[in-house]
Amino acid sequence: ARFLAIGGGKGGVGKSFVATNLGVILSRLGKKVLIVDADLGAANLHTFLGAEGARLPLSGFLKGENSAIESLIGKTAVPNLDIISGANDALDVADLGGEKIARLRDGLKRVDYDYILLDTGPGTASNLLDLFLMGDDGIIITTVEPTSIENTYRFIKCLVLRKIKKVLDSQEGSGLKDLLKNILNESVQGRSRTIKETFEHLKLLDQLEVKNLVDARDSMKISIIINQVRRQEEKEL
Repeated sequence: ARFLAIGGGKGGVGKSFVATNLGVILSRLGKKVLIVDADLGAANLHTFLGAEGARLPLSGFLKGENSAIESLIGKTAVPNLDIISGANDALDVADLGGEKIARLRDGLKRVDYDYILLDTGPGTASNLLDLFLMGDDGIIITTVEPTSIENTYRFIKCLVLRKIKKVLDSQEGSGLKDLLKNILNESVQGRSRTIKETFEHLKLLDQLEVKNLVDARDSMKISIIINQVRRQEEKEL
């Protein structure tokens, strides 16, 4: 399956609305689609689709209480569109670690679909970033509100930093991890470094290792939908 992650830095901008409609469109094109409510702890995709809550909770699968992810999949009223809902999940489902995210990723790789849509929650917590990075492609949803634009920039910056941190974690003996941490903790004229400034600084240190990080950054496929655009000046944004 092709994984599409839909997310962003702010709530209430239309992530679930876009994820639902994208799922409906793809299913009407004859694609077999699974939509996953990965907004853990605040699931509402079942409401958008008029579907019942999950037969078994997603949290149970993540904790290893049941091993078959197929048991979580439910039908919707839309042909070819199935759902994994978190409607009846435990309150601690949002407290995901890397092991549980890997379990979800591995489980989803076993099911037979053309597209899997991940509707992730808002924010820049590491588990939310890791869920978003599960996608082959990422779609960030924002609006024209200044707070939404600001949070979108922060979300993209955190995504890139999370991506390169995962690359560094996979390289044993790399000294760049500590150097990167020091660079990010340094302020530039009273503000944190931009992504561009961070990479320019890293290039002064180790050309070969930095190339791997640049390749990882550039391999990220991210699109942005600016929702609720009504005026020309908003269109120019």
